[in-house]
Amino acid sequence: MNVCRQTCQGTCRTSGVHHGGSGETVTDAEYEARTNRLAHLLRAHGLRRLDHYSIFMDNNSRYLEACGAGERSGVYYTCINSYLTPDELA
Repeated sequence: MNVCRQTCQGTCRTSGVHHGGSGETVTDAEYEARTNRLAHLLRAHGLRRLDHYSIFMDNNSRYLEACGAGERSGVYYTCINSYLTPDELA
């Protein structure tokens, strides 16, 4: 996964999230809105500052949002490799 920032026409910033061949681009505003929504969801499920949760998913733009929501909430998170076998996860 490659994450890059660039200025487009001097006024709008975009965060380019490129995974595989998708070339998906997410603006800073979209990223902020998505991480904010997920941070509120974490709070609604009872997670508070300094609590902990795990992220078990493929590397994609949503993965970055899950990390960002944890950072926004002050919650610790652990990323779990999605290639682990069930025995390795146990």
